[in-house]
Amino acid sequence: MHDVIIVGGGIGGLYTAWRLATSTTLTVLVLEAEKEFGGRYLTCEMPGGHMAGFGAMRFLPSRHKILYKLIKDLNLDIEAFWGEEESKDKKLIGFYKNTPIYCEDDYRRVYSLTENDLPYLNPEDYDFQIKAPENGNLFEGTVRETGQKAKDMSLRQYYSYAPNTDVLGRSFMLHTMDISVAAAAMFAKKHKDFDPLEQDYCVKGGMIGLTKKLVSNLNKMDNVTLLAGEAAAEVTESGDVFKVATVSSAEPFTGKKLILACNRSGIESIIWNCPSRRNMEFRELFSNTISLKSTKVFLTYTDAWWEDVGLVSGRFETDLPISCVAARGGQGKMGGYATLLAAYTFTCSDVFEGLNQSRYERFKPSAGNVPSEYLPSQKLVDFVQQQLCTVFGLKSIPAPVGASIKIWDSKRVSGGSLSQIGVDSYQLQFKTLKPFPEAEIYIAGDVFFASTKDGAFYGWSEGSLITSERILVSHFGLSPFCTEVNLNNEFP
Repeated sequence: MHDVIIVGGGIGGLYTAWRLATSTTLTVLVLEAEKEFGGRYLTCEMPGGHMAGFGAMRFLPSRHKILYKLIKDLNLDIEAFWGEEESKDKKLIGFYKNTPIYCEDDYRRVYSLTENDLPYLNPEDYDFQIKAPENGNLFEGTVRETGQKAKDMSLRQYYSYAPNTDVLGRSFMLHTMDISVAAAAMFAKKHKDFDPLEQDYCVKGGMIGLTKKLVSNLNKMDNVTLLAGEAAAEVTESGDVFKVATVSSAEPFTGKKLILACNRSGIESIIWNCPSRRNMEFRELFSNTISLKSTKVFLTYTDAWWEDVGLVSGRFETDLPISCVAARGGQGKMGGYATLLAAYTFTCSDVFEGLNQSRYERFKPSAGNVPSEYLPSQKLVDFVQQQLCTVFGLKSIPAPVGASIKIWDSKRVSGGSLSQIGVDSYQLQFKTLKPFPEAEIYIAGDVFFASTKDGAFYGWSEGSLITSERILVSHFGLSPFCTEVNLNNEFP
């Protein structure tokens, strides 16, 4: 009998176990479906050849307070990322409405803005307008003459104001309303309290190194048991005891409390046996969410040709189906191979329907060693190449010598879920911490992303850690791990 059973051995599950083990005497069991612990970050790593330089997510934005403290407490190093140096020449930082963006003035030109228009978002050809308050929080701004706050408007209402939704409503921060990265960056210049997506530092060894350190520490603790390759298949509630049956074990594991540190699809795959028909309750809970897909294409070239057209390092956003271009992990113009990432995320993932099917001829790499399941179709590579030409304003670009693709969709390790139209994901997040008052069931995964009431997106890692902290502090009586993070519900 364990005091706590944690289903899911990603960063959220491992962190929750580590906090319980170091702050309480509770016995903890962690069940991980895959053969290794690490969750999403294992699937982020691109195995083989010249794709491996991108690896698992390793960047550490300044707003990741819990993650930063965790890294320090585990005596891991934080280092400046080699590819974030500023270029001596003009650096291409965005691409909007068929216009390359190099600076703030370009933002204003694209959106037809003047200095007096800064409190407004009023793009040309868009019948839409938001007046932002002085704090720069656009979600609190009012929409045209309606008086409604942007965050409270449903997407259907939004469509009636803006037929083309590339500028607003792309759910980049996973809220019911949103503003493009370009416009957000413009407001960040004026409002210092707006936290832009800066990624100047990284965890030495990446997130894989962090999860390995957590696993190593947990394996040394007498009150923690880690079991990999144990996918939770069925849960039976019997009084105050949970019996968790897995695919691999003959006998179920028993515990007094159950923490689900996995995503929505992982939870929905579990069969629940209890008087209250838990399966239906979970379906009702998740009926307010939609699955989030994320697809990334890695193209390797013999030369970092993009450096000649302004993209030295880092990333920029676009308003094409290709939502993000990044140049990291290659050796650049100094020789050797260089890899470019093209990301299709959130609402842009539908461009891959029919493009990555087995009926299409697979791309044939001439360098690197990428497993067949990671090879995209030649048609998809051609599609990405055409979009890159548009982004950089070129008639042609060099052919890649290597290519791989990674898609997070409805699998156990997926892109997560975001709130449906008209539903506030922040409120849903607090509801799911302990969704059923009568049962010791908690959701510590990243099912819902928004971590603040204005829809701020902390990211998978920090968002999951914040959710875990809210459960540990509110329901297990632990002291906050990081006092800089607000764990309270900001709604009245």
